[in-house]
Amino acid sequence: MSALVMPLRVRSRLVRRDVPLLLGLSLAVWGMASGGRLTWQVGVALLAALVIHILWELRTADANPGEGDAIDESERAAPPVALAKMSFGLGLLVVVLPLLLVYLVWQVLRWRQRRPAGHPPTAAGE
Repeated sequence: MSALVMPLRVRSRLVRRDVPLLLGLSLAVWGMASGGRLTWQVGVALLAALVIHILWELRTADANPGEGDAIDESERAAPPVALAKMSFGLGLLVVVLPLLLVYLVWQVLRWRQRRPAGHPPTAAGE
């Protein structure tokens, strides 16, 4: 959302390494959950992958110090402009998030009404 207000400056490492990794992990989790349930073994595997990723990031964080760290003073917004941008972003969050939650609850309620009356709940808690 903040990129709508002002382009974000990111390190090239993020684009080269972290984005493909997170996309791959997202696809893997989607594949694991496509059966309708996630077992505790899958949960342990995902937790182990998270710990390995955090340790890897901590070890390689200082590989290229200074890359994309400096922000040119001419690019910094004046405090009133920065405050206005932050307020706009928070306002969007306060308005959009509740609307999204209401929509999701409405969808779940509609889905429950469409289920056949004798349909037993599954082990996943449907």
